[in-house]
Amino acid sequence: MVGKLLKWRGVKLVFVSGRKSDEITDFTFNLIKSFSRVKKIDELPGGFGRLLLIGQKVLVLEDRDFEMEKLEKFFNLFSEVIMVVNSKNSTRERKLAALLKRSGSLIVDHENKGKIPGKRLAGYLSYGTKKSADFHISDITKGDSINFKINYDGSSIPVWLKKELGKEAVSTTTAALGAGVLLGFNFVSLTRKIER
Repeated sequence: MVGKLLKWRGVKLVFVSGRKSDEITDFTFNLIKSFSRVKKIDELPGGFGRLLLIGQKVLVLEDRDFEMEKLEKFFNLFSEVIMVVNSKNSTRERKLAALLKRSGSLIVDHENKGKIPGKRLAGYLSYGTKKSADFHISDITKGDSINFKINYDGSSIPVWLKKELGKEAVSTTTAALGAGVLLGFNFVSLTRKIER
């Protein structure tokens, strides 16, 4: 019953797995909260807990090595699942990607794009420093802040992050932006919301 309500209301799930998944989860939540009703959840809610999800438009969940069977049932509750992979264990991520339905989407770090199949999905994007990445990261400089450009779909947008966040924040930020784009939000508008 709850699953039908979630699908009918068009609730989407962003599921984050791999390296720095906690940072990507937090940043994805903070990035899209000004665009939609979003809730970050820490576990797979069951029974009555699922009713609390109905008022949201987007849920963000970090992979905590949940059992595959439970995840598959949970994924089936949503109109769309967007999986963000910053791979540390491509074997697990391949299995997770296989759980996605055709309406699902996947954004992966470019180094692992060939290792995690996603051609059958509605959306399949990559991010990284290689020019062939869909979200191409370029011109990274460190000074008083970390400055870089994200090139996507003909737009090249400069981004500044606090120096304390470290260079790894460049990829976590870009992964979160990719999730926002797959949710249907405007790339340029999303980049304007980056305040790290």
